[in-house]
Amino acid sequence: VYRLWLRVQGRLISHFVGMETPMAEEIRDGLGVSADRITIIPDPALSLPLIERLRTRPSVPRVEGVGRRFVCVARLTRQKNISLMLRAFARGAQEGDTLSVIGDGPERPALERLAHDLGLESRVRFDGYQPDPVLQLPLFDVLLLSSDYEGVPAVILEALAAGLPIVATDCSRSMPTLLCHGALGRLAPVGDEQALADAIASVDVSSQDQSLSRIQAERFTIEGACEAYLRAMAGLRSERFR
Repeated sequence: VYRLWLRVQGRLISHFVGMETPMAEEIRDGLGVSADRITIIPDPALSLPLIERLRTRPSVPRVEGVGRRFVCVARLTRQKNISLMLRAFARGAQEGDTLSVIGDGPERPALERLAHDLGLESRVRFDGYQPDPVLQLPLFDVLLLSSDYEGVPAVILEALAAGLPIVATDCSRSMPTLLCHGALGRLAPVGDEQALADAIASVDVSSQDQSLSRIQAERFTIEGACEAYLRAMAGLRSERFR
């Protein structure tokens, strides 16, 4: 039914915008539209001032003997598969590593019980809803994402803006492109607990390419998207009145 609904949209809507390059193929296949009816405009989840703020925000100095500081920012729902993250963290974390889970949702009680059952009470902290979690990213060492599916996850873009190493599931066709095919983070197959645990075990907190991650983050700014959307709309207007 969903695929039929997509095909109907393909007949009713003049033009489509995808949020990252690999989405063009998905749009063509799912909606049955030609390439000339698709424009790719990177998701404007960031701004240049925000990137600058994250890059200059003081970080917490590392203390010798204290482990790596992992962070997850997500709604606590089934889609995000935080239970997979907790199990992988229990298997892959090194001594002294900690995980902060920022966000709330219906699965929180079950996830807190799972953390207890895994013996992670002292290493995993559920911080609940935070009004502006992106500004907390510089306080951590590594971003974790364990979703079953995503579009272009904004938290990945925010982590790139903050210059954090990234460990994530391959939950979107866009993920390899977002992480520059391994240059900016490690991907594990969706639902693969051991692969995610291995990535957690081996991630180096100083491994992120700060220059490349900033260049990638700057592709996803509202400043750039404004001009791209104006060009796309002007093109559609000229076609209509041609």
